[in-house]
Amino acid sequence: IAAATKGDLSTKIRVGIVGLPNVGKSSLFNALARRSQAQAENFPFCTIEPNVAQIAIPDPYLEDLSKLANSSKSIPATMEFVDVAGLVAGASKGQGLGNKFLANIRECEAIIHVVRNYEDRRVVHVAGAVDPVTDAEVVNNELHQADIAHIERRLEKYNCKGTERDALDLILPKLKEGIPARSCGLSPAAVFSIKSLGLLTLKPVLYTFNVSRSTFLFERTNSDTSLDLCALVSAKMEARMSQFEAQDRFDHLHKLGVDPSKDRDIEDNMCYNALPILIQRLLSLGLVYTGPGVPPSRSSSSKAYVIRRT
Repeated sequence: IAAATKGDLSTKIRVGIVGLPNVGKSSLFNALARRSQAQAENFPFCTIEPNVAQIAIPDPYLEDLSKLANSSKSIPATMEFVDVAGLVAGASKGQGLGNKFLANIRECEAIIHVVRNYEDRRVVHVAGAVDPVTDAEVVNNELHQADIAHIERRLEKYNCKGTERDALDLILPKLKEGIPARSCGLSPAAVFSIKSLGLLTLKPVLYTFNVSRSTFLFERTNSDTSLDLCALVSAKMEARMSQFEAQDRFDHLHKLGVDPSKDRDIEDNMCYNALPILIQRLLSLGLVYTGPGVPPSRSSSSKAYVIRRT
């Protein structure tokens, strides 16, 4: 734990999954959770109550450290993913499950914005046609409008003053121009002063494009993950495969025409491996460990913890 003196230990990291209805959010959640927990149906608002799951962060060091310490078990660090109802135009004013949806996301540290990027006549689109750019703009606009209303209410309070008021006075006109709070060049002190508001547009976003199975398997190119801004998933396929044992996944990929022994990036790019790592980088999170370095009699388990780098 001494290593944590260079950062803050975080007991819980929450990540919200947002997007229009029927874009694959719940299928993605099931793939991340590696079990069929969220209802994924072909109609809008099949998700009503939030689905929540603790997802292990892939860790190349924990097992080796656990063996070194002769620990009886290994406990990985986790982050909590929250799948909420689909967002529609007008959600910031209560359309759909609007306000309830937005309240859930305000409690999260980061957002996964799922955008549909495949054609399938069997899957209903709320606007009648798939348009990734327009779809993303609808969701982003609702987040902006919600923050505008939230800030205007806060500025009416007599106890909104000092650094907080200065920060909100800076953010509000930028939001009205379509610029999110995270792009307003706020100082660390300004960010801290408004942290309790949970501004939606202040949260870092990982755009996650839900593509067809063939695109994911055969047309995918390795993205520059140093940017930590976007990822490709094939939610329906991954939700199914995530429940397979390793050998069954290997055999299934062979049936689809993929040789996992030659394309080793396939497993790394599965959402349950790729997205937690991308979120870890997006939030500048590190890992520290307990267990290794103490006598085996005191080391019943080796455990990883999330740390916020400063």
